Amino acid sequence: GTKPRADSAHSEFQDIDQARMFAAGGLPYSVTVCDPLQLVSIMRDAVATALSQRVCVHVAVPVDIQGMMIQAPTHLCSAQPSEIRKRVEKTRGDSETLDAVAARLAMPGERVVVAVGLDARGAGAEILQLAEVLHSPVVTRLDAKG
Repeated sequence: GTKPRADSAHSEFQDIDQARMFAAGGLPYSVTVCDPLQLVSIMRDAVATALSQRVCVHVAVPVDIQGMMIQAPTHLCSAQPSEIRKRVEKTRGDSETLDAVAARLAMPGERVVVAVGLDARGAGAEILQLAEVLHSPVVTRLDAKG
């Protein structure tokens, strides 16, 4: 843990910005929790980074936050999976629609990157098909893997 938030950044004994120090040492994910409401999402992202990239991560949690009673969130992502599934099922295109969109996007001289997020869960085959037709890379968020 780190010093309480009110006592940090005063250039006193053991006043070290741990997140900067570990990031400078090469860790791809090193964060200091600044607000108790950040704790769950930061820990989710830290674990996802560690597991997906097979790397060490660092999360600094100030002592005052460690001692707080924090209300658990009702969900760990910005949308409810059941609602996302409903929206995806309503909007999922057929092969003809995908081919038409791909043809329009594949104009000479154009470069396309397919960016997908959490709403694309369950549409992996269609996304791959579109990316192959466009010869485009696919970029995802950690919570949109698969």
